[in-house]
Amino acid sequence: MNDLLKFPFWRKHGLSLLLAGAALIALSIALLVHSNAEQALLVAKSSYQQQQSINLGAEQSAALLAKYLIPYQALQTQGLIGQPQRLQWIETLRADVNHHLIPAVNFTLSPTVMATETNTTYKNESLIVKITPMRIDFRLLHEGDFYHLISEIQVQSKGLFSAQNCEIRRNEGASAEVSSSSNNSHIAAGFKGQCELLWYSLGDVTRAWEVLPDGK
Repeated sequence: MNDLLKFPFWRKHGLSLLLAGAALIALSIALLVHSNAEQALLVAKSSYQQQQSINLGAEQSAALLAKYLIPYQALQTQGLIGQPQRLQWIETLRADVNHHLIPAVNFTLSPTVMATETNTTYKNESLIVKITPMRIDFRLLHEGDFYHLISEIQVQSKGLFSAQNCEIRRNEGASAEVSSSSNNSHIAAGFKGQCELLWYSLGDVTRAWEVLPDGK
């Protein structure tokens, strides 16, 4: 033991002890760095997998967008998707009445409401469906004028509608003579009746894509 305390011993083995200590410190640092690197690798792998999932979802969304965007925009143009085209319906109806020389047509356009199980059979939980009721009271020269009127509305109007509770009956008080005037009010109406139209509009999901002015 006394030999260990002698200076020649430390002089002879001190460098080796210092090197061993330095090696232990280096090994500890290496283990710590390795552990941190493994943690970073795990985090990187997790982030990579998440990014792969995000990229896959983006690719699928892009494919769906490319497939359905043009038909969707076509439905927007046709007036089925978006705000109800109330003014356009009225203008179309008036133009059809003048075109077919229908003696008289009165219509009442009710407020637009959300579709429910009580007001339509076309309610859908996954879609925003709006309904705009329209009642039409008419006087016709011929029975066929009603079908011409409905057909013209279907072709010319922006939107989709269903006809229900329609009724046509002979107008017993009308004169059998028909004036040669082009003024509809001068034409004797041989038939009269009424019909209810339900106009359907779907909510526009693309409005959710718009960026607000404040950037939110």
